[in-house]
Amino acid sequence: MSTVSRRDFTTQMTTVVSGAVIASLTTPVSSPAADPMPESTTSPAVPQPASPMAYDDHQLAVLAEWHPAPHLTDAMREGIREGLRHNRGLAERIRSVPLTHDVPPAFSFVIPPAQ
Repeated sequence: MSTVSRRDFTTQMTTVVSGAVIASLTTPVSSPAADPMPESTTSPAVPQPASPMAYDDHQLAVLAEWHPAPHLTDAMREGIREGLRHNRGLAERIRSVPLTHDVPPAFSFVIPPAQ
């Protein structure tokens, strides 16, 4: 059994929610009035859908943007990526435990073992 403190739980949930907010804010939006380029007479190519970023790749990109660290090696970045995957797994396990409204707040959260 592992125990997750409220602080760790809050940090993990903030990370998950901030990733979704950042992804929605960084989606480019264009309007025809803002486009200074004239329209081409040839038919445009069919746009290919962008492949979505994996959660850990997105979070690593955000961390690299906010806290640039040119001294990190590829092995160090992979270690950070593994930590992000682990934290997301913990958040998913916490989210999977059903709670009713009559359960009071706890100082720690004990995750039942996986079955």
